[in-house]
Amino acid sequence: MIVDNHVSTNSLKLFLAGKLSASQRQQVMTHLAYCDQCMQRSERLFNDFEVVSSWAPPIELPPATQLRVRRRLFAQLNRSDLSGQILRFSTAGLIHVMLNVLRLIPRRPTS
Repeated sequence: MIVDNHVSTNSLKLFLAGKLSASQRQQVMTHLAYCDQCMQRSERLFNDFEVVSSWAPPIELPPATQLRVRRRLFAQLNRSDLSGQILRFSTAGLIHVMLNVLRLIPRRPTS
């Protein structure tokens, strides 16, 4: 799972494909929350056809069914800790983006 203080490539692939146990998934998510190198590797793997092709193809659903599925998904997210984890990841991502944007803004010379 964790090799030399980083998540193994195989574990990242399994994580992205949703094939890890709950405890293993939690361990990977905790590591990704603070390890930029593993987060970048997971983003590259996510864009890799090999990982994405292992997922089921999208299913076209009627609008009423889409609405029911969306409501059930949001209800499940509200009942689980996943919503808190998503919030933590998005907050960390937003902070990272804001810091990079601030680095791009030229500083005014002080007199």
